[in-house]
Amino acid sequence: MLSDFSLSWQLFSSKLFPRFILVGLDDQQLSLQEWRPGRHRPFPVWKLRLPQGVCQDGHPFDVEALGDLIGDFLVDQGIVAAHVLAALPPACSSWRVLSGAQQSRLARRLDQGALAWLTPLDPCLRLPLAFDEAELTLCDLPGCPDLEVLVASRRTSINAWIEVFAVAGMSLQRLMPAQLCWMDV
Repeated sequence: MLSDFSLSWQLFSSKLFPRFILVGLDDQQLSLQEWRPGRHRPFPVWKLRLPQGVCQDGHPFDVEALGDLIGDFLVDQGIVAAHVLAALPPACSSWRVLSGAQQSRLARRLDQGALAWLTPLDPCLRLPLAFDEAELTLCDLPGCPDLEVLVASRRTSINAWIEVFAVAGMSLQRLMPAQLCWMDV
């Protein structure tokens, strides 16, 4: 009875005072840290070791088990219905620096027509996945106005991680390639 009340209270208070969890994803472990806008006090970082083989090359294979593991861990930490900001595992994405800011700004729309100019560059970029298998992100390289970064992330891995957080009962607000998080874009 008391645990039901406690859970209900946590759900109610999460609506009034939303909690944000920063999550760094990797094959061996997850790094989690609570973050609250406007608070400058550092929050503790939790490390959650993953069972062998659950995640390989950045792709989660047992979505249900991984989602349950994350959800149970956060509930044990007293965090229910949190908003998640996650960085994809580095192995899910590849990145290249592109020059020619004028052309790449046209590609910001990231539709087929705007990306047509990238197709001839495909062999030169040597990306490990085809454009049609990837979600592409293009952004300015901080401090270099004529350079941009193209990040290609495996679409299947992105969808699997979205499903993991849905199983965990977390509200996934943002899922970014780790390479962009490292640049603090």
